[in-house]
Amino acid sequence: GVDWQWEDQDGGNGRRGKVTEIQDWSASSPHSAAYVLWDNGAKNLYRVGFEGMSDLKCVQDSKGGSFYRDHCPVLGEQNGNRNPGGLQIGDLVNIDLDLEIVQSLQHGHGGWTDGMFETLTTTGTVCGIDEDHDIVVQYP
Repeated sequence: GVDWQWEDQDGGNGRRGKVTEIQDWSASSPHSAAYVLWDNGAKNLYRVGFEGMSDLKCVQDSKGGSFYRDHCPVLGEQNGNRNPGGLQIGDLVNIDLDLEIVQSLQHGHGGWTDGMFETLTTTGTVCGIDEDHDIVVQYP
């Protein structure tokens, strides 16, 4: 690909490999890398979309899974204006889940504090989306 920087990991110019798995290059960049098994037996992870870079190029189409075209990111657009949940800054939101579920969903996302209880019946405003795609909400 145009951003290749891995010397002869692929076995040399013009060598072929097979994509075996799609992965995250980093936690903040999902589905932006692919494992390739090269004809020489080597297997490595390469960028396919991470920060707009592509280490690979397709030389032969293959059958793959199904996808929705509208769910694909726009090439060159960094996260766009919407997150995967469709929320954007300024949207009004409320929580419509039981207390126990909300508490469990907070694990790994800042944890639960007793002050959050009052937010269960209050409408808030989306004021940010962090790098982990968590929604930041401000309450009156």
